Amino acid sequence: MTRARDGEVTKSHGRVARAALALVAIFATSACTAILGIESLAFTDAGTSAGPDGAPDVVGKDSAVHMDGKVTHADAHHDAGRDAASHDDARTDVTSTHDAGTSDAATAQDASHDAPPILLVQTVAPGYNATVTQNVTFQESAGNTLVAGVYSACSATTVTVSDSLGNPWMSTPEAYADLGNNNSIDVQLFYASNIKGGTNTVTVTPSNCTNYASLGAFVLEYSGVANASPLDGESRQVAPAASNAMSTPSITTTGALDQVIALFADYNQNDPMVAGTGFVRADDDGFVALIEDIAAGTAPATVTPAATLGAGDSDADWAGAAIALKGGGASIALVQALNTGSNEFKTVTQTAMVTENAGDALVAAVYSQCDSTTTVTDTLGNVWMSTPEVWNGGSDTGAQFFYALDVKSGANIVSATATACSNADLGFFMLEYSGIASANGIDGTAGQAAPAASNAMLAGSIQTTGARDQVLGLFVEPEGTGQMTAGSGFTAAASDTTWYAMVEDIAGGTPPANVSVTAALAGSQSDNAWVAAAIALKAE
Repeated sequence: MTRARDGEVTKSHGRVARAALALVAIFATSACTAILGIESLAFTDAGTSAGPDGAPDVVGKDSAVHMDGKVTHADAHHDAGRDAASHDDARTDVTSTHDAGTSDAATAQDASHDAPPILLVQTVAPGYNATVTQNVTFQESAGNTLVAGVYSACSATTVTVSDSLGNPWMSTPEAYADLGNNNSIDVQLFYASNIKGGTNTVTVTPSNCTNYASLGAFVLEYSGVANASPLDGESRQVAPAASNAMSTPSITTTGALDQVIALFADYNQNDPMVAGTGFVRADDDGFVALIEDIAAGTAPATVTPAATLGAGDSDADWAGAAIALKGGGASIALVQALNTGSNEFKTVTQTAMVTENAGDALVAAVYSQCDSTTTVTDTLGNVWMSTPEVWNGGSDTGAQFFYALDVKSGANIVSATATACSNADLGFFMLEYSGIASANGIDGTAGQAAPAASNAMLAGSIQTTGARDQVLGLFVEPEGTGQMTAGSGFTAAASDTTWYAMVEDIAGGTPPANVSVTAALAGSQSDNAWVAAAIALKAE
């Protein structure tokens, strides 16, 4: 097919003969329309609630309890109760890469049955020294979670944590050991969820820290923690006897992916502590205290937080506390991936009356040989946005993504329409995702037409910034000879072996990374007729 487009010189590519599709064809000269209804699956997420103050309020039955609620030389453990069409007709003939701004009201996320991870963003610490208060200042990101691990030698005191941005802090009960001779060790964990963004100063204040007894703290920032009711359990213990090994009672986690954080401190320790099995050091002060977590988080499991004193030391002067925090929301999942198919030299109409879930995201990956503007609409009135079309002028082939966020529920018919398309193909893949951000979620796009004959195809690279992005690639080859192969790190979500098109995504999504979106033509096929587009969407 040879077509002069906007004055450009195009190359002639013979079409590969193929069997006619068994589809209803309606001939028209003004528009090509492909219509598809989609059906989604229902997902639910059981919430978790903590005590009325956001912390466990039950002490283990074998614990000795002071009148002020402190636990002394006994185990205490409690698992918290489970408790109308928008389009962009801009074309890209060679390469198009764009990091979208906030005006691109969008997001789609990861196609996977895995929960988004809880990632340690940073740790800061003011140190451990004789003082009546500790302050630490740092930059934090909106929507993340702060965890403060406080340890001190302050006797008979109540610790409070506050910050300059006004984030609400919750606490778990402390583990306190009276060591005699006016000596003591005290550890406690605090957390603040769905924090504000900006410069923040966290202040740790004990109510009664006489003689400037030593006070220390670690402040950790995590992304991916649930914004509401994140507490999934806590435990604490002071040394029952002299030992090198330290631990707290086990916590049974219930979230799809939890982060377990443990704090240990020893009054007489002089050597760095060592993180326990399954845990990694998040920070330490070099001698008195260690805070650790599970690097990749944990699926539902029974977890025993543990660590050891340094240099083979052994004493009964330590205390430990641990907390389990749940990941945000339900697992992000690819609910449905359907293909309308395409039909050469025909106007194609396909319908399927099914239903979609409220709050999900729809992604339409459109491929065509229609040298015109394409729009996407649906019968439920969802608002559709688009990325620029990527166009290969040599093979007269285009690829383009459309997306609708926070969609309505019910039976829906989605339509892709080329405004001026005669005697050419049009098709699209329709994907439904759960767990996608409801606004301002696009995190970048890329696209490229084949710069030269090759078997390998590259849409480009996208630098993702979301805690967990879903990256999708659309590859189209009108003269293909077989099924395409998804690129490294990607899986095929849907494909069209008649027109040789494929849409792929990253199973499980990706943390912040520079993602190269690639695929390969079938076998040893190599040509310059292909075109590719990519989009990155952030999780809720």
